[in-house]
Amino acid sequence: MDGDMGKNLLFHWFALLADGMVGKDFEAGLMNLKAVVEGVAAKP
Repeated sequence: MDGDMGKNLLFHWFALLADGMVGKDFEAGLMNLKAVVEGVAAKP
């Protein structure tokens, strides 16, 4: 996860854990969303 976590160390730690837990699923979801949007845009 990337983003502005400020100076709070807890937020930095949580971002590292969250990326490891949901990173792959998040990327797969984005790819599915891209396919759906491109499919809808391609239809006349």
